[in-house]
Amino acid sequence: MNISEKVRPAAAVAAGGILYSFLNLIPIVGWIIPGATAAITIKKNPKTGFQAGVSAGLIGFAASTYILFAFGLFTEVANTALKLLIVWFYLLWHASAIFFSGCGGALASGIKLLEDHPLISPFKSFAGNEGSKYVVCKRCGRGNQEQSGSCENCGEEVHERGV
Repeated sequence: MNISEKVRPAAAVAAGGILYSFLNLIPIVGWIIPGATAAITIKKNPKTGFQAGVSAGLIGFAASTYILFAFGLFTEVANTALKLLIVWFYLLWHASAIFFSGCGGALASGIKLLEDHPLISPFKSFAGNEGSKYVVCKRCGRGNQEQSGSCENCGEEVHERGV
């Protein structure tokens, strides 16, 4: 294992943590993006993606909390009950955000894995050949690449004017 294989995950989680620090005030979407960013960079399975997302969320939570305490946000509230309410809301908000950050990581890793799935691969061939011409089979209606000559579904001969 070379040094880049060790540094890449740490850098990805750190970058996700920085994103989390800025995006955690945006519900759901802002929580998912940091985890997804970390997981896509690491390029592993959904379990590792979830762990990367949670790690990014925890780093972002620590940074956000440090900034709030450094600026004295919690110390300026005089009422103890109000201070407890704010702290509980803050903790619940971030617990949800960290969970969704992990879900974003798992989702991004899962989507990355699905690209090679047999059900998805036919669509990749269509998406990857943007310059190719397609013709529709007269018999079954399936779209085929022009150079194929015959329908991939029923075997009927297809031509450019087979539409």
